[in-house]
Amino acid sequence: IYFAVKNGDDSNLYGVNFSESDFSAQNFGLIPELDDMRLFQIGESFVLTGSNESGLQLSYYNSETQAMELIDFEEKPSYRTAYNITSDGSSLFVSGGLDSEGTPINDFHIIDFTVDDSAWESIPVTLSESTGNMLMKIDNGEIIFADIASTVTGNLNLLKISQFDWSIRTEQIQLEVV
Repeated sequence: IYFAVKNGDDSNLYGVNFSESDFSAQNFGLIPELDDMRLFQIGESFVLTGSNESGLQLSYYNSETQAMELIDFEEKPSYRTAYNITSDGSSLFVSGGLDSEGTPINDFHIIDFTVDDSAWESIPVTLSESTGNMLMKIDNGEIIFADIASTVTGNLNLLKISQFDWSIRTEQIQLEVV
C-alpha cells in the first residue's frame, strides 16, 4: 500500500508491506506539491501524477537515489483537477478534467514508458463536453470511456478507442433507472 502524508508544507510518500507475521513501512521521501495527486505502478517503479501551474506533472521513484524525481517534459497536458487517468502498467492515459477556472477540458493524452524517449502524445479525438463525468478503463486493447452523466436518462453512452489505430466507436446501452 502506498500513500501520501502532508505535514505542514511538506508531503511524503510512504509504502507499507504486509506479510503473514509482520509489516514494514518505508518513507520514500518528499514529493512535489501537486493538486489532485494519483499514484500508479509502471514496470518496477511507481509514478505520481498531479497538477501545478506548469501543467500535469509526473514524478517517479528512483531506487538508486531513493527519492522521488520529477520527469521534465517540454510539452505536457495543461493544469487540471478532477481528471480521468488510468494505466495499463506501461502507459498512462489522461482525459478531461477541469482547468483552474473550473471549465471542462476536452482532450486525451497518452505517454508510453516502454520507449526510451517517453513523451506526452495528444491523441486527436473529440470527447463530449461531459468528459469530467466519464470513467475510463482499459479492456482487451481498447480504452473505454463511460459517460456516467448519461445514466440519469437511462442511457449509458460508451466511447471505445482502439489503442492500436485510435479508431472511435460509440455504443449506447439501455439501463433500467431505479
